[in-house]
Amino acid sequence: MPPSLEQSPENLTKRLVSLDGLRAIAILAVVAGHLVGTPDYPVRDVTPRVFAMAHMGVQVFFVLSGYLITTILMGAQERRRPSILTFIRRRGYRILPAYLFYLGVLVVLRSIGLNHIQWGDFLAPVIYLSNVFPPQSWLLVHTWSLSVEEQFYVVWPILIKTLSRRLLIISAAMFVVVPSILQIVGHRIFRFQHLEEFLPTSAAVIATGCLSALARRRPSVRAKIAQIMSSQSRQVLVGLVPIAAIALPEFPTWTALLRGPVSNIAIAATISGLVDHPSSILTKLLSGRLICGLGAISYSVYLWQQIFLDRYANVSINHFPGNVIMSVCVALVSYNFVERPFLRLRDRAMPPTTN
Repeated sequence: MPPSLEQSPENLTKRLVSLDGLRAIAILAVVAGHLVGTPDYPVRDVTPRVFAMAHMGVQVFFVLSGYLITTILMGAQERRRPSILTFIRRRGYRILPAYLFYLGVLVVLRSIGLNHIQWGDFLAPVIYLSNVFPPQSWLLVHTWSLSVEEQFYVVWPILIKTLSRRLLIISAAMFVVVPSILQIVGHRIFRFQHLEEFLPTSAAVIATGCLSALARRRPSVRAKIAQIMSSQSRQVLVGLVPIAAIALPEFPTWTALLRGPVSNIAIAATISGLVDHPSSILTKLLSGRLICGLGAISYSVYLWQQIFLDRYANVSINHFPGNVIMSVCVALVSYNFVERPFLRLRDRAMPPTTN
């Protein structure tokens, strides 16, 4: 999942703090989807809408990640400091410690018999291939999204370093269009399931954020986007599009192609609105201390909620509302004692030119 704005190379100003608030909305969507069916939670029916809600949260993370990392890498490129190795190292400091801590705890719990994960299930998450070889255990299935991101970011920094701006925009557009077509063909015609977890189809979501960041580097385009999103009511309506996409009924095949891309574009437009209009109501709502605090720990919440929001288990830690409280408490421990120390170590070890 994308990291906290605490470490963004764009100066931490009021206008950017709201993006941490957007992260909070994303993790709340994931938690809301995973809560359904857990013991003592009032909603028991796990419907396709429930899965769509959790996936919408990941969708927001993906678009935001593509936007931020492209902005970061393009800024480094323009400053003639586009070191791919530096990007990989800094991202490693950001992503790996909390992730390996989570996996390490699961290994310890497995060793003492407190979970029943098959040892082979750990291999795919460790090498970031969970989207290709899905683990059988609920405690590991959410690692598919982390695998998708890391696979995408093996390719994207290289393209930024080697391609011209025009070819880069064309490449991002192809990442958006082609996977969307593959997904609709695979799902609607061949009835393949869970295609959103594979890199070719998930790349469209991340690439929408990338394309948005590239487009915004042209002053004329940025001004036009800012003008479109200047209306506060329009910002709210655009922000509600992904939620409406979940609520709407299934459409015929040809219109289903539009559901995902339209939601992705709406998320990208919302990000632009938050960045360009720091005094808007939506920006202020997403800049509150509590919601930004949740956004800051969203990566750890995403990792650890899987243990507590387990609808397939019926032990005390899985009962609502204690499962939500414990998810946040453990995430706070992970954030303060694992994530933050490594972020400080990273910033001492290398200049903050990448995420």
